[in-house]
Amino acid sequence: MDVVIPLGTGSKWRDNELRYALRSIEKYLKGYRNIYIVGECPKWLSHLTVNQHEVNCGYAYSYEGKGVIHIIAKDTFGRKEYSIFSKIMKAVDDPRVSDEFVFWNDDIFLIKDLHVNDFKFWYEGTVSEKYEKVHGHYKVAIGNVKDRFTEDPNYTDIHTPIIYNKNSFRLYVAGVDWSKEYVIKSTYTAGYDFDYFEYMPDLKINKHLPYDEIKAKLVGRTFFSIGAYGVCPGMTRTLNELFPTKSKYEA
Repeated sequence: MDVVIPLGTGSKWRDNELRYALRSIEKYLKGYRNIYIVGECPKWLSHLTVNQHEVNCGYAYSYEGKGVIHIIAKDTFGRKEYSIFSKIMKAVDDPRVSDEFVFWNDDIFLIKDLHVNDFKFWYEGTVSEKYEKVHGHYKVAIGNVKDRFTEDPNYTDIHTPIIYNKNSFRLYVAGVDWSKEYVIKSTYTAGYDFDYFEYMPDLKINKHLPYDEIKAKLVGRTFFSIGAYGVCPGMTRTLNELFPTKSKYEA
């Protein structure tokens, strides 16, 4: 099973989030094959770049174990969710990407052993509950999901990876009216039975915290994430302690 990571241009930390995310995958994730970066590509990545024309023409090669595979994709200005959706569709339509793949964001870190066979649809509350807590553009995107379904879906757009099936993604997500914005994970998982779900409190650190407080928050966790305001001396110390070894994905 492959791993797909979308990457835009918005990192205020020169894409070091991705550096540590890749180290965490290499250290703890079991059962994966290649890693695809869809979108931008930092210079420090060991990578092979493939454009869509080469994919469409059936361009094939053996690149396993040599770095990430970069698929070129551009963002649509002012449409964050649609830009992510478009990047996922690049992977869905790419015949080299496994039929089921792990979708992983660049700011998510795995901190214990986990096999891809043990993934769930991790969620925290429902879409309606989240709708009441957020504002602005993101509230609109969640509201569009809320309005789409008669039953209240689980809110799975927390800071954890998720496994997408290509055919299911086409069915549940590609078919919505993308003149609007939607939160993608919750749209996708609304089509599944409850047996696939598992509750997990979200953990995104998006403010300056001292080292000891960060370490306390990570006790018993499988994943955590950071925002732009979470980058601080305590966080860099934590990440360097957790993932001190350069991964094979770094040039």
